[in-house]
Amino acid sequence: SGYMGCRSGLVWLAVISAAGCVHAVPVVDAREHFAQVHQEAKSRAAAALKEAKEADRLVRRLSDLIEDRTQKPLPELKRLASAMSAAAQSLRARARAIQKARTRLAKLSRGRTELRRNEPGWKLYETLQRDLARLDADSRTAYRNFQLQPDAIKRLCAEHGVGPMDTSGFGDRMGDKIKAMDAQVREASAHLERVEYLLEEESVDPESMRAVQAARVQLQAITETRAEVRRTALRFRLETKAGPDAVIAPGMVTSDLFERLDNLAADINASARRIQKLTQSLPSRDSE
Repeated sequence: SGYMGCRSGLVWLAVISAAGCVHAVPVVDAREHFAQVHQEAKSRAAAALKEAKEADRLVRRLSDLIEDRTQKPLPELKRLASAMSAAAQSLRARARAIQKARTRLAKLSRGRTELRRNEPGWKLYETLQRDLARLDADSRTAYRNFQLQPDAIKRLCAEHGVGPMDTSGFGDRMGDKIKAMDAQVREASAHLERVEYLLEEESVDPESMRAVQAARVQLQAITETRAEVRRTALRFRLETKAGPDAVIAPGMVTSDLFERLDNLAADINASARRIQKLTQSLPSRDSE
């Protein structure tokens, strides 16, 4: 529809430019042409304003997430977002200028069915036509230039690992991984608890004593790792609004959440296996 609108507008301008052949223009056709050009300019301005607001939201969100405001790519993103906002406002101003030409045509053609050559108002109509053609061309050129800026933001975000990420389901996946880790923590704690009484016994051989003490060290490591898991989960919930358009930035846990969790799970698993190996040959209190 945009192509057809542009094409019909060009055809109309070609007809009008052949001034020697035109002696009268139906008012309804003139008004329809001005309205079409105005609507297309408004649509371009609205699209630009929407993209500019999205860029501004991205910058504000990143400013909240990144402590160092000089960290790349934040300064360049701010510059691009500011330029987009100015360009979008310029497109809106161009649309309003076209609206003024449309209003002047409406006043000129009020009460008429045709605008005729050599009658009052014809020269003003020709001036309005030239103004409309110039404003339309300026609007289209400005919008083409504007569209380069969102593309630049996308490239910059991709280069630095910044931008929207679909985090739908991240919370549930994270919860499943944490439940599995908690099960390992409980199992490791139970293995140690079964033989921990040996530390209080006077007749325990040194080897068994060292095994229980080593298992304690491993459980402490598990406890510290589990605390890091909690901090990671908390940071994810504070940093990220789950959904298809969550924003990520350098340093956020969201960007590598599951890699982090898998590494922490591997640490817990290694310590849990070590505890099991250290305690499996030791007698429990119940077995005595």
